[in-house]
Amino acid sequence: MGLTSWYVFDHTDLRGNFTFTNVPTFGPTFYEDETNLGSTSTLFVSREDREISIDLYDLFNSGNFLSLIDIKPLINGVSSDNNEDALMVLISNGMKHYGYRNSDIRSGWMQWRYIPYHDKQPGRHQESDLLNQIAFDIHVDRGVGTVDNDGWVGFYYFFFFDGAGRLGAFVDGWAFHCGGGGGLYDDGPGDLGEILNMVLPQFLAPIQSFLDSLCATAGLRAPGQRDSGGRALFDRFYLLPGNGSTSFGAIDPTGTPAPGIGNGVRPVENEVSLALLPKQKKPFSIPLDVVTQSLKMLKRKGWHISDSINPNVPKRTSAGDSFFEIRAYLKNKAKTVSNAEPSERPRPKTTKATKKAKKSR
Repeated sequence: MGLTSWYVFDHTDLRGNFTFTNVPTFGPTFYEDETNLGSTSTLFVSREDREISIDLYDLFNSGNFLSLIDIKPLINGVSSDNNEDALMVLISNGMKHYGYRNSDIRSGWMQWRYIPYHDKQPGRHQESDLLNQIAFDIHVDRGVGTVDNDGWVGFYYFFFFDGAGRLGAFVDGWAFHCGGGGGLYDDGPGDLGEILNMVLPQFLAPIQSFLDSLCATAGLRAPGQRDSGGRALFDRFYLLPGNGSTSFGAIDPTGTPAPGIGNGVRPVENEVSLALLPKQKKPFSIPLDVVTQSLKMLKRKGWHISDSINPNVPKRTSAGDSFFEIRAYLKNKAKTVSNAEPSERPRPKTTKATKKAKKSR
């Protein structure tokens, strides 16, 4: 069973907190529409039952990703970290003071018009294009009499498909905002911004590598088409607010669930899910007229094929079903080219009439 989800946001342009309503739908095809209504906005998504989703908030707040970011806590004034290339280790080394992440990873979406570096190149994307963010707050402890540094850093990326339907992602840019560092001079740089301008561009590669791994493994356990290397192929991707809830209400006596209604746990800037529609395996099919002509040709060549083909077959509209039923019948009732070894294939009987016909050709 598919569903239709209707989201209402408390700000325009699909921003802020939201509510959702899920309505069960039989046999839906994907459809999406968004609208601004006064100071709010809505998103309407018809979702197919083959949809698979990945909660990006859970992904980027998992240990696998946080190991790229975090520094170990101070013990007796020293942090002994095994990952010397973690972002907060690099920032701490540059500042000569202990710095750490002090928020969860915000892993939601933002329209291009609201991305911090939008004004540097406005035409880079369409104003309403959705980019994903990986953003979090940071804090740097300073010396006695020096004001600690506080701020946030963010990386922005988007998903795409190549021509075959393989999922990809591209890190579009980075941004930060910070303050502090005033008061008495200590042995660290006075401006955290100088260090972030140096460190963040270098960290685009680890972010890109993590996204590449995500894209390569997405949908591996889902049924569908694969490329020659076993990588999943998709027809479509889209983003869903929050965890992409598919919940419904209570089921009535007829077995039909009531609409599911709820509130997003986090603002949409903090949590979204990636939804994917795997490419379905297409059944091998042969048009009915080709099957009919092939059977006539085999009979002319002397193959012993029963004429009592299931009479329902020609009435079907699905060429794939028709062919498989014919093939199954032939496999059980007659020898055909597909199930006979070359040495076992019956030869057509040669009569005097056929010998004369051959000589006259």
